[in-house]
Amino acid sequence: MAKKEKVTLQELIVQTPELKASLLKFENVKLQLDKAAETCLQIKVTDDASLSICEQNLGKINELVKAVENVRVSEKAPHFEKCKAIDAAAAYVSELPESALKHLKDQKIAWVKLNDDYNSFLNWIKGKYNNLLLVSECDAFLTKLNKPLTDNKWLSLESKVLAEIDKYKKLVELKKEELIALENATPDEAEAIIQNAEEAKAEIESAVEETPIETISKIRRPWSFEVVDVSLVPLHFLMVDESKIKAYMKANQDTLKDGEVINGIKYYKGIGVTV
Repeated sequence: MAKKEKVTLQELIVQTPELKASLLKFENVKLQLDKAAETCLQIKVTDDASLSICEQNLGKINELVKAVENVRVSEKAPHFEKCKAIDAAAAYVSELPESALKHLKDQKIAWVKLNDDYNSFLNWIKGKYNNLLLVSECDAFLTKLNKPLTDNKWLSLESKVLAEIDKYKKLVELKKEELIALENATPDEAEAIIQNAEEAKAEIESAVEETPIETISKIRRPWSFEVVDVSLVPLHFLMVDESKIKAYMKANQDTLKDGEVINGIKYYKGIGVTV
């Protein structure tokens, strides 16, 4: 894996001149870090006194690393605010399309629900009719069918629903007449009555055909997510890929500095003291 070439502050200023003032604030900390690093490289721990010096310099290096981080955070803050403003503008502009999309999705779901209700109604009225065996049952069913249609959900399908109700009114009346005629009929008369009833039934059904509405087989609304501002994501939602960090350290071990902070990750060497 090729080593990533380091970019100097001067090169960064050339690449992003609009950030010159911010980038120059790192120069002073860089000089202090370089000087402290040179001192640290001269230290060799051989006794308690040199150990104390080592620990002092470790503390100094850590403070300078924190200073770098503080400059980074403070200089990035206004740019983050600008990014937030851009995100807010995008959210503002998208507000109407989002509400329109929600409206369309709600309309689609409502239509599918209405289709299901309509097909359930067709199954109910047909099943009720097919189970009529007595004149009294015909009268009770006719009473239900003669009630006015008051449910507002049928407004968009009112003509279709009323047509089905009117058809079954005629079929139930026919069924009632058939049952009454069969009460005292001879076998030959009964056969003729049933035959005539079947022909009349076929004529009524052909006048208004049952038209179930095609339904959409599946509508799913699973929860999903989109990261719109990673700086606001709680840390416990994030996961560091340690394998990639270790691979980066291995590839850059010759150029990494002890205590160096890159992209929020501090790289350091452990210290072993031999007494």
